[in-house]
Amino acid sequence: MLTKHRRFAEEYVKDHNAKEAAIRAGYAETRAAPTGSELSRRPDVSAYIADLEDDFREEMGITIRGQLTKLSDIYKSAMEAESFPSAVKAVELQSKIAGLLVERRESVSIEHRVFTLGFDRDLIDD
Repeated sequence: MLTKHRRFAEEYVKDHNAKEAAIRAGYAETRAAPTGSELSRRPDVSAYIADLEDDFREEMGITIRGQLTKLSDIYKSAMEAESFPSAVKAVELQSKIAGLLVERRESVSIEHRVFTLGFDRDLIDD
């Protein structure tokens, strides 16, 4: 991978702003937005970004097991304090981390039709 591309990836992990990362990496400001967008989609660059983020999580001790353990402790404390909304939130986050709960939004289009009934006045008057 080119050195400039690596620099972009290293800048990108700071704030996930592709335009600003491109500028900080030395790309032209006038083309920073499209350049950053293109670079962030390149397989070699995105793989390097993923490696950098994995390294950061490892340095910080952030693991799936660790996060689930923390949320389990929060759940227990919330239940003891009868703070049920907090307990529910902890369970929701645990489920998301474990891959059991995925947010999904669907758009549903409903067609409205208006029907009118016509009456023959002669029949009504009789």
